[in-house]
Amino acid sequence: MDCYYINLDAAISRRGQLEKNFSEYAREPWRLQRFPAVDTDQVRSCGTEGKLAASAMACFLSHRRLIEASLSDERPILVLEDDAAFGEGTCGAIDRSLEGSAGLEWDIAFTDVCIPFAHTMIDLIRLRHQWAATGQVTLLDLSTMAFGGSTAYLVNGRSKRKVFALLAAATRIDVPYDLYLRNLFREKRLAGFVFFPFITSLSEFSEVSQVQPNDAAATDLIWNTFRKLIWLNRSADRQQAALALIESRLCDEESRLFAPIFAAMTAQNYRPK
Repeated sequence: MDCYYINLDAAISRRGQLEKNFSEYAREPWRLQRFPAVDTDQVRSCGTEGKLAASAMACFLSHRRLIEASLSDERPILVLEDDAAFGEGTCGAIDRSLEGSAGLEWDIAFTDVCIPFAHTMIDLIRLRHQWAATGQVTLLDLSTMAFGGSTAYLVNGRSKRKVFALLAAATRIDVPYDLYLRNLFREKRLAGFVFFPFITSLSEFSEVSQVQPNDAAATDLIWNTFRKLIWLNRSADRQQAALALIESRLCDEESRLFAPIFAAMTAQNYRPK
């Protein structure tokens, strides 16, 4: 598997962390290669049009250019942002899935996504209970699921030109990259899936040490902690500090009142009518 990670020239620490993580968990013949990210100066200098911030447009262009650079090769690729993290089950799950997915029509398969809504989180927690009993990693259809993030995903080798053409059609960049893909899945213009349980996660660079209740970082802390707890190789112990921070800084008397009810709805013995 050829893996490419998008990384700014100045982001040396992220580069080192990802390469160390990959060397620990990757298997032969998996290979990792850095792809230089588009920076905000390049966005401005090339006159990119759109209503997004320059950083968001740079993200979109980085992913698009990476896929364009791979068009001559019909093998699948794994696209990574530099805060992605592998676990001991990542490579095996992808290899087995590619071997067994001959009859599945797919263009993009995420290995991890952000889930922004509580009802979907509850559904996935209950689905993880089922996985614990079978150990079977599955692919969930993203055409009807609200999700965000573009940390890690596979691009089908046979679909690269179709994917790139749809990305190149965005002559103005008015929608963030992850939401642009989400819209393509909803419109059935691309077939998008996500591995479940998630088979990659987020590195320490996604972690938040200080957060105020009204900060945008508070939302990221909640979403990212859920992602790390729902993935295949989770470590509950490593997330205790984040969970304690969420409880102490973000929960209030009203939310604590309802917490046991929502916790019970994710329990294995809960049976909705």
